[in-house]
Amino acid sequence: MPRRVGPVSAALIAVALVTVGVVPASGSTVLTPGYTKNCPTAARLVFATRWHTHHLAPGVVLREGHRRDSTGFVRMHVLSVDVTNPALAFRPLVRKLTTRQQLSSFSGRRRLVAATNAGYFDWRTGAPLGAAVARGRPIVTTRARTNVVGFARNGLMQAGHLSAGGEIVASSSTRPLAGVNRARPGTGITAYTSRWGRASVVLPHVTVGRYVRNGSVVSAARRFGRAPRSGYLLVARGHSASHWLRHLQRPAQVRIRLGAHSDAPRPFRLAYAVGGQIVRDGRALPRLSCPRRYPKPARTAVGFADDGRRLILVAVDDNMRTALHGLDSVQLGKVMADLGAREAYLFDGGGSTTMLARMHRGARRLSLRTRTAERVERRVPLGFGIYRR
Repeated sequence: MPRRVGPVSAALIAVALVTVGVVPASGSTVLTPGYTKNCPTAARLVFATRWHTHHLAPGVVLREGHRRDSTGFVRMHVLSVDVTNPALAFRPLVRKLTTRQQLSSFSGRRRLVAATNAGYFDWRTGAPLGAAVARGRPIVTTRARTNVVGFARNGLMQAGHLSAGGEIVASSSTRPLAGVNRARPGTGITAYTSRWGRASVVLPHVTVGRYVRNGSVVSAARRFGRAPRSGYLLVARGHSASHWLRHLQRPAQVRIRLGAHSDAPRPFRLAYAVGGQIVRDGRALPRLSCPRRYPKPARTAVGFADDGRRLILVAVDDNMRTALHGLDSVQLGKVMADLGAREAYLFDGGGSTTMLARMHRGARRLSLRTRTAERVERRVPLGFGIYRR
């Protein structure tokens, strides 16, 4: 979960930095402080587990099981979803990007079948990190290439990298966008939309902001940190970008095109940032890293099989006060590979690990299936929802 700011923020941010940066898409391991490659040996948990199976909806199966191992026991929750089933739909669970809420607050949506947490986020603002796409449009992007998993426009699952695209055109000149709704403004110009919410943008010391509404610059150049209810807040960082934005004459006409670059086979319709890759070509990646202090936290993983036709979501519980424990990256990769995943990635973890399911169609609310050491459901900014149409 990466991020950067002054000395106090850096302490909060360090947790996120460590988790996201552990396993790059290349499969090589970048060790960060507190991590080691000397992880526990992966056991074969899937085939020795007694599973309890629940059919939640056409094409949606939840399997849950307990399994003892050498250090205690593991409790796993596995959602297997036929994404080609026309009776299903997949949507983000989000209000504003910086508004954290328990996923169970969405339980009142009658067609919602199951939900999980979705990706890493910035502790200070609550904003998702990396990238996110909804309805084919980027709602969060950064200039850095981010691992993402999601749905192509043909409805099948795919993985790839996503980075900021788009541009700003004003006064006969064009500037590239450095990102959209990113947790920290990067060098260049970042656009903040009404989807950001009411949390203040964490601004570096030297930035310039301008508001754009109805296609025109409507403010002077100042250090603005509030996203607008409509239109855009443009934040420039760096000499060149700041000079350009500061010298736009009010009411200059501005055209903003949000976009993203991707190396995926097809454009994404829905996509979420993920952490390190743990399964490639059906094989669990070896030599991944894990935390030295507590290598087996609660985890969420996402993957797909059958040429993108089957989604696999796994959540693993953990409670340090008992013999219940989670899984390190190596073990979770083994579990995902044994479940049939062709590709799989970390999808956040720790106290954010959440899986909810409507255990029978007439249930008024979704049931919280996961239990973590925090004992209460953590508030998160973004979730993944599986719906009946």
